[in-house]
Amino acid sequence: MTGDLIDILSGHTAPVSSLCFAPNFEPILISGGWDSTIKVWNYTQKNKVNETLSVNSEVTSIDIHSNGKDAIVSTLSG
Repeated sequence: MTGDLIDILSGHTAPVSSLCFAPNFEPILISGGWDSTIKVWNYTQKNKVNETLSVNSEVTSIDIHSNGKDAIVSTLSG
């Protein structure tokens, strides 16, 4: 590993507050932001958003269950 920047994932319209990689080496990254969205990325495909989910408030924290299929999200509104 070189530490070189290889890509920039664009899509959120406000700051990203949380990131989480899927377990078991699946190429999935979930991001949550102050734009009240959660984005599911396949990071092996250049700038590829697989899904965008809207939530009721700004995302403060996100985590992926060990099964790799469920996510837990915390927002400012609870």
